[in-house]
Amino acid sequence: MKNNKETKILQAAEKVFFSKGFFPARMEDIADEAGVAKGTLYLYFKDKTSIYVHLMSYRLEVAVNVLESMQHAKTSATEKLEKIFDGWAHYYSQAKGMTSFISIENINLTTEIMKEMENQIKPKMFKFIDNIARIIKTGIVNHEFKKVNPQVASIFFLNTVRVVQVSHLYKINVKDGQEMIKEMFFNGIKLNKKESKR
Repeated sequence: MKNNKETKILQAAEKVFFSKGFFPARMEDIADEAGVAKGTLYLYFKDKTSIYVHLMSYRLEVAVNVLESMQHAKTSATEKLEKIFDGWAHYYSQAKGMTSFISIENINLTTEIMKEMENQIKPKMFKFIDNIARIIKTGIVNHEFKKVNPQVASIFFLNTVRVVQVSHLYKINVKDGQEMIKEMFFNGIKLNKKESKR
């Protein structure tokens, strides 16, 4: 669990990254948004990239907690996935300034940062995928979904949600794009026999 000052800095950084984009954002901008001195940032984070890695870790931690609390909710697996999709799609739709940073390969990562990614983010990402897979597995057992590999379907689901962040580049209305992407995940793009005869 992060302390209040660190969480405040991460939330401020998120606002700055979303509004300015990762690359144009400066440490001074983050300090101003957080209402702290620039030097205070360096008490918690080595640099801007380190802040981003910690922000990813923080957001995954929040997401995993939400997913774990949803496991026993008395709703169908489909409804759970739709709720998760809508929540994350909304989050990504707010992150237009981060499109250039959607791939971590866009920056030069030091060995130290790579270790941070490995230690902080990878375990939480696996937890995230496992929680989604558990929901999908329940959906398979309850005959909502086809018999697919739950882990593969979970990874596919996670990456499908991220498409929302890129779709705005094509001038697609956020809500329309979100619904189209969700429809493609649940139903695919191939016509079934009845549809192909129309």
